[in-house]
Parts: sequence; structure tokens; C-alpha cells
Amino acid sequence: MEIFVVAVLEKIGEALLDAFVGNVTDDIWTKLKGDPTKKAFQYAVAAATQRYAVLPLRLDLARPLLEKDSFLTLPAVAQEVIQVVRFEREPNAALIGQQWKTALDSPPSWCDFTYETRRLLEYLQIELRNTEVFRPVFDAKRLDAIATNTTTSNELLARMEAQLADLARLMDTRLSELIHNFSLAPAGIQEQIRDYTRFIGDKTHDFVGRKFIFEAVTRFIETQPRGYFFIRGDPGIGKSALAAQMVRVHGYVHHFNNRSEGINKTESFLRNICAQLIVAYQLDYAFLPPDATQDAGFLMRLLGEISDKLKANERAVIVVDALDEVDMMGLSSDANTLYLPVILPHNGYVVVTTRKIPLSLRIDCEQGALDIEHDSAGNIADVHEYVVRNVTLPGIQAYITKQEIDNDLFIDSIDLIADFSGVQERARIREVLHDWGQFLHEEQILYKDGLQKRYYVYHASFHDFIAKKEEVDDERVSRKAAQEKFADLYWSELFDDKQ
Repeated sequence: MEIFVVAVLEKIGEALLDAFVGNVTDDIWTKLKGDPTKKAFQYAVAAATQRYAVLPLRLDLARPLLEKDSFLTLPAVAQEVIQVVRFEREPNAALIGQQWKTALDSPPSWCDFTYETRRLLEYLQIELRNTEVFRPVFDAKRLDAIATNTTTSNELLARMEAQLADLARLMDTRLSELIHNFSLAPAGIQEQIRDYTRFIGDKTHDFVGRKFIFEAVTRFIETQPRGYFFIRGDPGIGKSALAAQMVRVHGYVHHFNNRSEGINKTESFLRNICAQLIVAYQLDYAFLPPDATQDAGFLMRLLGEISDKLKANERAVIVVDALDEVDMMGLSSDANTLYLPVILPHNGYVVVTTRKIPLSLRIDCEQGALDIEHDSAGNIADVHEYVVRNVTLPGIQAYITKQEIDNDLFIDSIDLIADFSGVQERARIREVLHDWGQFLHEEQILYKDGLQKRYYVYHASFHDFIAKKEEVDDERVSRKAAQEKFADLYWSELFDDKQ
């Protein structure tokens, strides 16, 4: 996929350069032609496309931008696009928008492609200005000011191409099909849907493993007539990434709670889930009724209608992430969290992720659960798989070279860290443990002939407290410095590094 994306970007870059031929002086063309300008265009187009595609309900609309014969390569379109750096006139957004609309098999009726084009061109202009090549052009508002003695770094371009390849892969998933259907929904339903494209893309980037969990969920759905399946684990163990991967692969109806962003209210959940169910299962509603968020009544009605429509081998699955983060304010003490139904209809399933804490739930139908443990064989195997896949990355290779080890020893060392889930307290790390004690989870475990004290970062409290800070006010601890300190200490313990 990455090779395909590179080829598409190169073709677009060439088309944009070709659009200057015969339209600029020989002196300007001499400055423009060649790799610096082409790479700057490739980077800017990739960055602008990514920014646009993760906007709500825009993933499917962005598909033609990355097709083999992208409409951006059309001479007439390229002539308009380059106006963002020629400053002669505004690009003809209507012309570009018409070509964009033609490139889609079923363009949504609500979409104003002239407006969408202006939005994309705005992103392109911003990204071009951020390049060393075109920054002088925007400062001087003259094309002949283009920088000829610099270029977009190969590493930066490769990173953006990899991110765009991820986006292209996301476009070929069941999630993309679901988002496409969202884009075709009546306005009164569409406006209630919360789009998680960016979140899911971020969470599933470089996702590996978790086969043992997927198998457990599938087994429950295939063997039980209905019910709830709970995936429980400590903060930071990857529950949200797991939920996002399920949604990405299967296109399940979904809701991701996030306490730090205020996305954890029952009303928000009911609006989003009810609207998604209406679209996903083609139910005949143009609006949500006024009482849709008052209790579980309307949700149960929808689930009942869906159950009646499903064939014997079909299932309706809802994924709810971070149930433990839901705000229970306003709900009676005996109400189910999010007003989740006590009994689900036939062939209806809810997959829930949560921390290992008591939940306010009464369930009178089938249920199953799986606990993800840090030191479980499946979890350690996933860490190993992730490291093996990423060991060739430049940053890791640079560290391996510095430590004078090979790939196999690096992988074995990370496996050791994963196996122990922390580090032993010693005099050399007491200072770090003191400074970061409020963010560490301590355990006493039986090891060999005695008890051993171990620590690991308690993800939720750490992020809830300093997610938006570079420094902890009371401790004055730099996040970057602490991360470097932890890494150095791990390696010094493993390799007795005296440097």
C-alpha cells in the first residue's frame, strides 16, 4: 500500500510541475524544475489530504484523492491548484469540485464540492507554506522567490507517505463502508453521529496481535444467542486500541468514552448509538424522537427492530469503550451505566472495555469476560510481535548501533522487560521512584526464593493529571526528561552501560 501511495503522490507532483510549463518565465522554470519542488508538492498534498480525510464524514470523500488516476493529475485541475503559489488569481474551486464529484460513485447530496475544494486548498496552502522550499514564496507573494538550495527531507516525506498509506488502508475497511453510509443519512440523523475516524486511525496505527482476545469475542458471539462481553484490563494495556481495531475491521456500531475530553455522558452515547444503528441497519427514521435520550426505551425499540430484520446468521454488535469513564451524574443509583439494556434481544451483542472496577450494571442475559493481564502469555507474545515488526525502524536501529548489540539481543531484552512488567528498586533509581511515585503502580510478587518489588506506570492517573502539561507543577518533572531517564535506566540495568 505504501508503494502505491508513493506512486500516486509522485504522479500528482509531476502533474503540478507540468502545469507550470509554458506559464512561467524560463528563469522561474529553472528554479522550479527538479526534486525540491516536486518533493515539496508531494509532502504538502499528502499532509493536506490527511488533514481533510480525518474530518467528520470525510474519509470516503477523500478516496478519489488517492486513486491511481487521481483527479488532481488532470491538466485542467493542476492548472487551478498551482494558483495557490502563483498569486495571479484565486483557483477555480468550482471546476476542481466538479471533477471531484465526478470521481465519486455515489456523491452525497448534502456535499457542496466547491466548498470542500476550498477547504482542501486551504490545507494545501498551509502545508506548502510550512515547507522550506515554498515558505519564501508565501512571504514575498512571488513565485520567483522559491528556495532552490533546500529540499524536503527524505525522512519527513517518507513519514508522511507512511501515514497516508495508513489512511489508504483505512479506506478499504468495513469502517469506511459504515462512514460512507453515515454520509448518505438524513441530516436529522447524520448530525447526531459522532465521527471517530481520527481516533480510530490513531489507535490502530501499527496495531499488532491481540488474536487471543479477538478469538474469545468471536467465540462468544458465535456460541451465545445474545449478550454482553467484557474486556477488562489495567489502564494503558491497550483496551481502546483493541476496541478501535474491532470497529475498523468489522465496521461495528461504536462509542468511545473519553473522560478527559468530556465525551462520557449518557445523552451523548444514546444520540450517537441510536443514530448509528438507524443508518447501519437502514431503519426508517429521519430524526431521533425527543425522548431518545431519557432512558433505554428508544434504544431497546431500535434493537428490537434490528433483531426482527436480521437473518439467522447475522449479528448486531455494538462496541463501547471505557465504560468505567462514564459520568453517572444525573442517573439514579440503580440505573445501568449509559442506560444499557438489562436484556438484549436475540442476535444482539455489546462488547465493552473497562478497567477492573465494579460497574453499575444489572444484566439478565448471557455475558462473558476476558481479563488482559500484563504478564499473560498472550500479552507478552503481542509485545514480542510488535517489537519484531518495528525493530528495523531508523530510531531503533540507531539505538541498537549505539549500544553495540544486534537485533536479536534487542528483541530478547524487550521481551525481558515485558516479562517483568517493571524494574526492581535499586539505589540507582530511587530518585526517579521518589519523583514519580504518584504515577507508579507498585506490586510485591513471589520471585525465586522471596518477594520482589516491581513498578509500572499507572497510565490513567498519569494522563488524567498531566495530559496537557509538559511539567508537573508540584514535582517540576519534565515528561521528556523522565521518559529519557526511564529508558536509560532500563538499558543500564540490562547492559551495565557505563557511559
